[in-house]
Amino acid sequence: MTFIKKWSLQLAIIAAFLFAVYSNVNKVMDNNRLNEKVNQEKQSVENLKIQNTRLDELLAYYQSPSYQEVEARRRLSLKKPDETVIVVKNFPVSNQNGDLTDQIYQESPAPAPQTQSNISRWWNYFFGSK
Repeated sequence: MTFIKKWSLQLAIIAAFLFAVYSNVNKVMDNNRLNEKVNQEKQSVENLKIQNTRLDELLAYYQSPSYQEVEARRRLSLKKPDETVIVVKNFPVSNQNGDLTDQIYQESPAPAPQTQSNISRWWNYFFGSK
């Protein structure tokens, strides 16, 4: 009888220990998951702050007199009294109404690399011409 009590007590202690280890590992994994989510949200907040700063700067620029003058000249065809306006024909426009867009630079796609045939590679290898 004492043998069964001894093993049952040891089995209960081992089960409690395994449960404690399992619980702690589970909590550590949950904590790591939550920390990753917090870091992602912090990065998202930083990106939104940068975007907000950029939009504030754009708003300040759009409210500046220099931008308003440029837009009045462009959209309303206004000019100063001593200016001469020159119309350029066949100028490419970018939208349906004929208005120019605000975008100044467009990044062009990289050209596709030219592949050489196997024979020309060997020719270049032996004779050194490129």
